[in-house]
Amino acid sequence: MIVGRQLRGEFAGMPQPGVAPTKSSMVENPKPKGFTASLKGSHKNIAADLHFTRYFGMASKDPDWLATGGTEVGEAFMQDLIKKYPKVKKYFKVNKNGKPGFNPKAAVVDGVVPIEEMEKSSNVWAQMPRDREYGAMEDFMYELGQELGLTGPQVQASLWMGAARRTGVDPTSQTTFMGAMRDRAATTAAKRGTTPEQVLFDMIMNKRAMSLPFAGGGVMGALSMQDPQPGTPESPLYYNLRAQ
Repeated sequence: MIVGRQLRGEFAGMPQPGVAPTKSSMVENPKPKGFTASLKGSHKNIAADLHFTRYFGMASKDPDWLATGGTEVGEAFMQDLIKKYPKVKKYFKVNKNGKPGFNPKAAVVDGVVPIEEMEKSSNVWAQMPRDREYGAMEDFMYELGQELGLTGPQVQASLWMGAARRTGVDPTSQTTFMGAMRDRAATTAAKRGTTPEQVLFDMIMNKRAMSLPFAGGGVMGALSMQDPQPGTPESPLYYNLRAQ
């Protein structure tokens, strides 16, 4: 659906003229829309995902960014809080999965636990921006970028990686772009019985994708990249390499 909207030109990153941002197409699938736009060169649109939003809350130290009842947390986190602040026990309740459920916002707003304790669990923070917040986040990242000599998406990406350990990003994702490319090439090579170098060469020459076919979606699909005809190296990377 997302790729189809992109191909039909219905996936713009900015609100339609005369339409309030919170009522416009801007709030429809904002994360993949922002990610697609930033990959295509937008200096404004960003991908405000779970980890980026969590860090926003952590940095603000504002309880409004805390989650409410039923938020799943670890057993160790719960026991540590109860040991330090016995009155916080009433804010915990076992959820349907048999895990500790917690209402961090109420515990902090009621003055039972200081908000600094919430930095010990990334799960207790907001998971995604509200409709009215997404545009403000983009504006803020763009303004920071202007001060730092970066684009908004570059600032967002830097914050995402810089705060990865605090926000709970999977350790396997805490790598560079080229590191991720090498890992994917190695995994694909093992499945195909070839070498990582051959996998990368085939991808650069637009002969074979490293994972899903280009037309199936993902980054290439979202960017409207088309499958080339057999034997015709149409990838822009091919011409860049030849020029060098």
